Amino acid sequence: MHMISKVLIAMDGSESSLRAYEYASFLTKRCDAALIIVNVCDVFEKITDKIKQEFGDIAKKIEAEGGTGITMQLLDDYKSQAENSGIKQVKTIRREGNAAAEILHIADEENVDNIIIGSKGIKSDKEFLLGSVSYKVTHYAKCPVTVVR
Repeated sequence: MHMISKVLIAMDGSESSLRAYEYASFLTKRCDAALIIVNVCDVFEKITDKIKQEFGDIAKKIEAEGGTGITMQLLDDYKSQAENSGIKQVKTIRREGNAAAEILHIADEENVDNIIIGSKGIKSDKEFLLGSVSYKVTHYAKCPVTVVR
């Protein structure tokens, strides 16, 4: 049986990713593994930020409906929470780019044994057009992927 020594959790601030984080913490503790908490800032998100500056009220309404992801401070909070729960090795990584591609790249770089991801991220038009991150990760990962609902 293959031992799990390194787990990657992909976080985007959605309810699904929060449930995935809880599961990743549980699994990581049970396996005495290292935890890598990953957030990818998509280029489309930066464009959205520019639109917010330009269109104020419309952007506020859009943000209230869907949110914009998570900050470095929130990643650090998750890291502290994981360490305080008894996980010995915790690392955070934030990248920019295509979320699925970056998650897969980090998984390869870090040689992880399992990727944990929420089934539904923060909804957006780009997800509808390009396909979901969890779908792409499950189909192209070189290691097992756990999708949490």
